[in-house]
Amino acid sequence: MNYLDYIKGAHLGLRRVTPQLIDKFVKVPIGILICLCGLYGVNSVIKLTPVAIPASVICMLLLFLGLLVLEKVVGTRRVSSLLSWLDIPLGFSLRWINIMFTPSFTLLPLAPSVSVGETFKIAAVFVVGYFIMLAGSVYFVWGIQKVYQVRRRPYDADSVRGDSIELSSMTSATSRRMDEEGERTRNSGNTSKPTDHSVSSSEVSEAVEDYAETSGQPSTSNPIRFGYPLSNTTSMGALGFEMEAPKPTAVISRPNNPGMTIPDRCLTGELSTNGAMQQVRETYTGEDSLVNRTAVFVQLNIDWIVYGTLGVIGLIIYLTTGYAIILHLAIVVLTFFSTRIIPPQYRRYLHPIPICGGASIFFIYLFALLRQETVYTNLHAFKTGRNYLTLFDTADYGGVKPGAGDILSSLLDVSIMALAMPMYNYRTDLKRHFFQLVIPSLVAGLASFLIYPPVAYACGIESTRALAFMARSVTLALAMPITAAVGGSSTLISVMAILSGVFGVLFGQTFLGRRWLRVREDDYVTRGISMGICSSAVASAHLLTIDPRAAALSSLSFFLYGVIMIILAAIPPLVTIVRSWVSLGPL
Repeated sequence: MNYLDYIKGAHLGLRRVTPQLIDKFVKVPIGILICLCGLYGVNSVIKLTPVAIPASVICMLLLFLGLLVLEKVVGTRRVSSLLSWLDIPLGFSLRWINIMFTPSFTLLPLAPSVSVGETFKIAAVFVVGYFIMLAGSVYFVWGIQKVYQVRRRPYDADSVRGDSIELSSMTSATSRRMDEEGERTRNSGNTSKPTDHSVSSSEVSEAVEDYAETSGQPSTSNPIRFGYPLSNTTSMGALGFEMEAPKPTAVISRPNNPGMTIPDRCLTGELSTNGAMQQVRETYTGEDSLVNRTAVFVQLNIDWIVYGTLGVIGLIIYLTTGYAIILHLAIVVLTFFSTRIIPPQYRRYLHPIPICGGASIFFIYLFALLRQETVYTNLHAFKTGRNYLTLFDTADYGGVKPGAGDILSSLLDVSIMALAMPMYNYRTDLKRHFFQLVIPSLVAGLASFLIYPPVAYACGIESTRALAFMARSVTLALAMPITAAVGGSSTLISVMAILSGVFGVLFGQTFLGRRWLRVREDDYVTRGISMGICSSAVASAHLLTIDPRAAALSSLSFFLYGVIMIILAAIPPLVTIVRSWVSLGPL
């Protein structure tokens, strides 16, 4: 065994991934630091006002409005250049937003104990309330669509078949048209061979129209918008072309509103790099030397290598100094990576956020034993509250060191701010459906604020926990100040806010499907608004991977819903009335 070949292979692999490492560990951190500085500045201004809205949400709205203004002033092309720079930190934050939610689950052992009976009551109110709120949001959006005379096709078998045009049928129509063109070309005496074996999107569009005419279904001039994947890989036929049925890939529907289909692996934060990795394998398969095999291994596993090395360094620092920030951060990232091992058919139910949270607790406990410390001591050090907003607050946090959870919570603010990107990309849809966004968000906010606390209290849930239910569907960045403003349980809301999002990812799409509420898959308005109101930023992150247009509406709806709740919580007489309903006095 030649160890020198391993060293050469590792060096070759590192040289090949150097641009990737520069992007991930130089450009992205610099961009995120700039974003955090902006968030810190906005938060400093907010402190001077009575406004209680988090800086991340304000910056999300400011970035969205700023892009709209710039588009009017300098034009779309220059804004696109700016977006390419913004995508470095913000695109990264969006792709990995799920990992930012894990600290809430990791800190669950620190929560005050709750009796078994009250636990079941909390679970019952949580589950039943979620489905009632989701159904109410769906029917309310449908009602507004009816008032504004928006066409809404029913979810029945015929319409499903009509919208799900099989690729083989499209191929047949395309082949017939290409046969006719080939026949005309041959008859005209043109015997030159075609130089391009690809089928243009306009030809496929015409094929879809031909199919629609023969099948009696409404035609569309843009098949890509409805999810029909195209492929440039075709085989030469006798007189035409035969399209090979490709796997779904990212496609573009409109210049201003690109639609795409992103693989399910993005739910775990994995970047869409499978094609690049496959290319790496194919490129170096012929060179079967030990050096090249080692180089390919380094390329394919560079993230594991980097964070594994970081974990070893963090373990040494923890054992010698007792400071575990690097170790804990590596644990969270590596356990989150490990969720990719879960088969796709089970990944929907074994969501990476709770799985990563539970696994992180286990490994933190194991490493705490090495220093003969308790898991509770390490979990308190995991998140101390010394994030980017309090980093320079020496008066209240003097001597307190930040933990891995504080880093992740800081990055969560950047991820919330980054939701302005899909909102801008789908600005046309947002403008078109503005009233369908505002009215349901207002009604849902009033209902949650006024109905949840007394109902939860009547079911036997303790007063402060009952108050926390009012913000259960608000994104965590907004739920915490809302709960603090009304005197609710901060521990319970930190869990419920994340669980509402995870619950929506696990069961929301099924409940919206044909067996229950029968919301069409192409009804991105209803799906986006209802999921945004009921499942906040976690659902928006999920929708971003399967329906970006719905994700844009979801982002704006959870923002409006949260802002309405913030406004209600800032009205002292109203807060006093709600607190009296759960047998509590004024604050």
